[in-house]
Amino acid sequence: MAQEILLDIGRELARRRQTKGLTIDELSEKTKISRHFIEAMENGSFDFLPLTYVRAFLRTYALEVGLDPDVMVRQLELAVRKQQETAPEIDASHPAESEVQKEPHGESTTIVEDIKGFYYFFRPFLFAALAIIIIIILIVTSSTEKKSEQKIKTSVQSNVTETQPTEGRQTAGESFWAKGEVAISSHPLWTLKIVATDTTWLRIVFDDSLADEAVFLPGDVRTWSSRSDFYLKLGNAGGVELYLNDKKLGIPGKPGSVANVLVNNEGIRHIPNSALPAVMNP
Repeated sequence: MAQEILLDIGRELARRRQTKGLTIDELSEKTKISRHFIEAMENGSFDFLPLTYVRAFLRTYALEVGLDPDVMVRQLELAVRKQQETAPEIDASHPAESEVQKEPHGESTTIVEDIKGFYYFFRPFLFAALAIIIIIILIVTSSTEKKSEQKIKTSVQSNVTETQPTEGRQTAGESFWAKGEVAISSHPLWTLKIVATDTTWLRIVFDDSLADEAVFLPGDVRTWSSRSDFYLKLGNAGGVELYLNDKKLGIPGKPGSVANVLVNNEGIRHIPNSALPAVMNP
């Protein structure tokens, strides 16, 4: 009776997988369940790992093919109970069988199976953690390089501030971003206004310091004033509208995209990470 229930579960899983048009390999890729375990479940064999992990695999499989995971797990547990009820008791008069139960090898095998189950179940999370560690290493390396670049840039900007432009021609001390029009020291006061149309993370830097960092919700409005360029890092570039001195500059990017933006009287300009001030990545 218990075996019939297990076979019925396996046939139902295979039937629904085929109805969905999925091969075993495709299902394995979607669910991160080993092909070997999928074949075992479809053949009505659910003793390949401890019951705790088998329940998790069965639930994941059922959800993927559109079956009720709670119903499938209850059927599995019913079959397991029936197997335990019908299992023959060990006769203590047979030393060989008693010794088998006391054999320490059985305990070590269970431990190995638990470890295998843990690996297959948590494998996607382990890969995700490894990816996060790699990203952190890359960010730290990039930040170190940016600090070196910022030292050079700060030195140039110091010369620009101290040097007054000669009338009618561009001097060596003028700002790079001013492009010969006006030096940083004579910049007019700019007011940048941001209107959020969608949830957006934003970090803004001007005057060589981090001015603000926040998550903006739809309808939020913020303004900042400065005599130097504004640098922005946006987590959802399509979720805000920019205005400079009440002049609409527009949306700085596509919805959901990450963007590095320079804003001044020339408008919006997308720039690489290397052009951002070091304080943008504290």
